[in-house]
Amino acid sequence: MPAEHRGDFPVAPGPTPPVGRFLQLLIATVARVAVDRLSGRVRVQALHHITAAGRVIHPPGYLGQIEGAAVMGLGMTLTEDMPTDDGRYRFDNLDQYLIPTLQDAPEQRVDVLDDTPADADYPVRGVGELGIEAVAPAIVAAIEAACGVRVRHLPVDPDRLLAALRDTEHPV
Repeated sequence: MPAEHRGDFPVAPGPTPPVGRFLQLLIATVARVAVDRLSGRVRVQALHHITAAGRVIHPPGYLGQIEGAAVMGLGMTLTEDMPTDDGRYRFDNLDQYLIPTLQDAPEQRVDVLDDTPADADYPVRGVGELGIEAVAPAIVAAIEAACGVRVRHLPVDPDRLLAALRDTEHPV
């Protein structure tokens, strides 16, 4: 038996609907990194997130979502890679798929901006994996600030980073 569902996503009030998504979630992240110029390894020392995602009703859950998703973003940026050849994975198991552990998780700070009006129709939003969105750009920007190399490929490859460092220190 088929089921039918209809829904409408609220948009911001304005003269010509739809003006934009009313339940938008925003995040900005800043990273502090250490770049080892001998090995090419990058260690994220701290992440600072500024979020605007509606009213927070359960602070521990909110922080857990932001911080946990940020660690996912850390893995995507620095270690997680599944290379393929002609659409097939190069490796037949996951022993070379490196994900961050608790040891890799940096210090994190989360500041919440909440200017949700008291009479808002939709004051509570699902924060979901918002914390992952700005991590890679923040780490890449921090690497560039630390050593002058703009990373253009993820995950950050230590050998590629070392080669780029050599090119910037000793231009040919």
